[in-house]
Formats: sequence, C-alpha cells, structure tokens
Amino acid sequence: MKAILSNAKLGAQPGGRPPAAVEITREGVLAAAIPAPGQPPVYAFVPLAPGALLPGIGEPNLRAPEAVTAAIRAALDQVSPRSRFLTLVIPDTVVRIFVLDFDALPAKPIEAFPVLRFRLRKMVPFDVEHAGLSYQVLVEKKEEVKVLAAVLPGPVLAEYEAAVRAAG
Repeated sequence: MKAILSNAKLGAQPGGRPPAAVEITREGVLAAAIPAPGQPPVYAFVPLAPGALLPGIGEPNLRAPEAVTAAIRAALDQVSPRSRFLTLVIPDTVVRIFVLDFDALPAKPIEAFPVLRFRLRKMVPFDVEHAGLSYQVLVEKKEEVKVLAAVLPGPVLAEYEAAVRAAG
C-alpha cells in the first residue's frame, strides 16, 4: 500500500485527480501520465542510486535531493504530462494512517482539520500542527463518524514537495 497525498481539485475535473502521477521510492522515480483523454497511460522509470532516498519520519528523507529532483524531471520528461499538476505518491514509511471514531465531525474541512489535529496530537511522535494531513470520511451516521486520516511530518512533506517543484 502506498500513501497518496494530493489535492484532487488541482488541474483536474471537479472531484478528479490530475492526469499525471509520480511515485518516489528508494529504488527510483516512476512517472505516469494520460497523454490525452481516452488514451492509455504512459509510464517511465528512472532509478536512484542506493542511499539517495531513505524514507522515515525522524530525519531528512532525501539524502541526495539533486539526484531525486533530476530523476523526477527525467521521468516526467519521458511521459510529457499535459498539465503541471500531479499526484505525488510517497513511501509508506513516512505516513501514519489512522481510523478515528467521532460522535460528530464538522462538515467543512477548515473546521474538521483542527479537530483531527487535536485527536492526533498524542498519537504521533511529531508536531501535528505543522504536519501534512489528509482525511476521508468512511462512515457517517447520526451519532457516529469514522474517519481515515493520513498524517506525516511537515518537514518531510516539504522535502518531497520541494523536489517536485524543483523538477518543474
């Protein structure tokens, strides 16, 4: 299972995902894109040198940020995405996943995020106030809400985002 963090509103149809994705692993960078509506996806893989990426939550992940950025750029160049927006797939070991139970949860994300962060504060070994956080409501009944929450340290998320931005 891979943790996927993206903003589904960016660069795609309402509620959809961007037509390109990049997965960053210890072994390398895999890019995929849909060249045009109705066409099959195209893929490219660019390997990374051993040790260039060491995923985890406690320390920097990109041990060779320039090499990771170059691999992202090379993989994306090979698939020629039609948009600059993409879904970023990061290693499992940098994300913590929880199923949380609530009696109620605000419907608006701007109001739900503080509630989720408060609940997660004692569950993760890093600062949740500056962490990357995504959630999905799994069950919503009159007196029960089950939420799937994915959280990762803010500095780790910033590393991966910076590499993608630097790759263009």
